[in-house]
Amino acid sequence: MSSIATSMQAWQVTELGEPTDVMRQVEIAVPEPGPGQVLIEVWSSGLNFGDVLLTRGHYQERPPIPFTPGLEMCGLVVAVGPGISPHAVGERVIGTVALPHGALARYAVAQAADAKVKCSGVNSCKGSSECKTAKTSCKGQNSCKGQGWVSKAS
Repeated sequence: MSSIATSMQAWQVTELGEPTDVMRQVEIAVPEPGPGQVLIEVWSSGLNFGDVLLTRGHYQERPPIPFTPGLEMCGLVVAVGPGISPHAVGERVIGTVALPHGALARYAVAQAADAKVKCSGVNSCKGSSECKTAKTSCKGQNSCKGQGWVSKAS
């Protein structure tokens, strides 16, 4: 990771609780991708209720404290871990992160299988919310159909 900075700004959860009470902007070391992982320069991050649950300690995954939340992102692969082709470097991707290295930072780590190559025509902000937020919305929309909450035209 010679051309990548050694430290970065990140929002970290320093104890469990409400996001406004327990998140701090800090300077931390840039994480290195492990086996099967990629390091992504984060361009945008989707925020959703799962991130709130993470900070409260109520999400199904409970990373060790301190951790960086931000479950989904869009960005550029800048480094790869062992077992990943170096050809992945330079690919624009959307995906979910490998906690504790979430997307509310300059760089995030993801399992290579969870970082999907993004179409060049997709807006970075829209792309960052297509992993979890969009799936949750679609599931909610489908479960609400027929109950008068979502129109059939949607």
